Amino acid sequence: MMKLRHLTAADYKRMPWKNGQGSTTELIASPGAEGGAFNWRLSIAEVGQSGPFSDFSGYDRFITLIEGAGMILNFNGMMERRIDQPFQPLPFDGGWQTDCTLIDGPLRDFNLMVARNWGYTAMTILRPDAGEDCEIDVAPVTLLHVFTGNVSLEIDGARHHLKSGDTLHIEDAPDAWLRADQASILAAIYLQPR
Repeated sequence: MMKLRHLTAADYKRMPWKNGQGSTTELIASPGAEGGAFNWRLSIAEVGQSGPFSDFSGYDRFITLIEGAGMILNFNGMMERRIDQPFQPLPFDGGWQTDCTLIDGPLRDFNLMVARNWGYTAMTILRPDAGEDCEIDVAPVTLLHVFTGNVSLEIDGARHHLKSGDTLHIEDAPDAWLRADQASILAAIYLQPR
């Protein structure tokens, strides 16, 4: 049976990073069996200074620049990735030792973390023009987060309107169609338990 939750800024939780060097706004999370852990989590981090990332061993991470000039990530002292284009998700292992160097001042990034022992994920960025329709794939758990613009989703005979900053959490949804009320950018995330 389908479950649906429409979340807005009033529903989000602000929390300090595990390493104490910044803060995160948790949009939504699925609690894990062990205390303190989670199966998956969607959040937006405000990064004000260069420094190490918290250790999230056992998690697959996706990080997406949403505001600011960007950063350079160094993984395990061996590999670097420059993240300076907004809305382009970068997947990496949450257990890698990750050091962040800001390119030019503070930034905000969008984070998805999924426990490997819980399941799998796919994430795509949609950029529909005003009036354009997009099909939303079927998955056990679907998350939609609107970065800019306004969209409406028709699902099971009902229409749900999402504005910039809103998140929609759907479980066991049938096929759905999303229409952009204006040019929009949003993340569509599909989660599949093992």
